[in-house]
Formats: sequence, structure tokens, C-alpha cells
Amino acid sequence: MRLSGVTTVLPSLRIELTMKTNNSIKLSFHHQDRRGAVLLMVMICLLLVSMIGGSVMKLTLTQQRHIGKETNYLQAQFLAESGIERAVAQLSKNAGYLGESWDISAKELNRKAAGEVVITVSPDAGNTSEKRITVVALFPANGGPAQIQKTKSVSVLLK
Repeated sequence: MRLSGVTTVLPSLRIELTMKTNNSIKLSFHHQDRRGAVLLMVMICLLLVSMIGGSVMKLTLTQQRHIGKETNYLQAQFLAESGIERAVAQLSKNAGYLGESWDISAKELNRKAAGEVVITVSPDAGNTSEKRITVVALFPANGGPAQIQKTKSVSVLLK
């Protein structure tokens, strides 16, 4: 007794199952045309490589944006500290100094964008020999979503 069955999985792949009288089973695969299967495998591999490449590019761009924001934050912080130092130096020369708007060019900062520092000096409440310095630093000065504003205030005692 011999039973036989043929199943076509893909147009290029045929599976044949044969059962013989001695209870043995023979399973055979017949490839009529392997080019289609190879093409399918290549396309799946290309899809996987493209997905991995896209994920790596997205991660790289996200990290680049984060580093840019962090750089802008640090630059604004440095500008605020410089503004405090500038105000202290001006007050040591002129006790009547009230502040200024200080524009720093991109060339001076060695950056692609300029910065702006607004310095305000006011008398400290209750003590005429103390001054309150408030500095607002903006970087980049031209605005935009990446602009960082850093504010610092200190009290200084005039001699």
C-alpha cells in the first residue's frame, strides 16, 4: 500500500509526502525555481537593514538636538556669569551704574549665533551701600525654539 500527497506551498516550492507499506514516511521538497525564494530573502534582509539604519539615524538626530540644547544652556550660563562680572567691574568704576543691554556678536563668542545680556542694577532694600545686580542672558539672541534664558542675581557691597 502506498499513499501519496502533493502540496504546493509557493508556486516555486512543492512538498510531497509519501507513505509506504512498511510504515515509513518519505517527505521531499521540490524546488521548481529558487530565484523567487532568494529574491524574497534578499528583500526581507534589505527591509531589516533599512529599519535598523532608520532607527540609528533617529537616535543620532535626537542626541544631536539634545547636545545642541545643552550647549546653548551652558553658553547662556557663561553669559550670565560674565554679565555679573561686567556689572561688578562697572560698579567699581562708577557707583551710579544702573545697568545696560550688552550684545555679544557670534564672532566674539566663537559661535554661529550671537548672545544678549541685560544687566540691571538697583539699590538693595534697607542698605544704601549694597546693590542688587540682576542679569538675564539669552542665547542665541535671535530667538527660536532652541533659545535659552538664564537669570542670575547677586547682591554686592560697595566700598
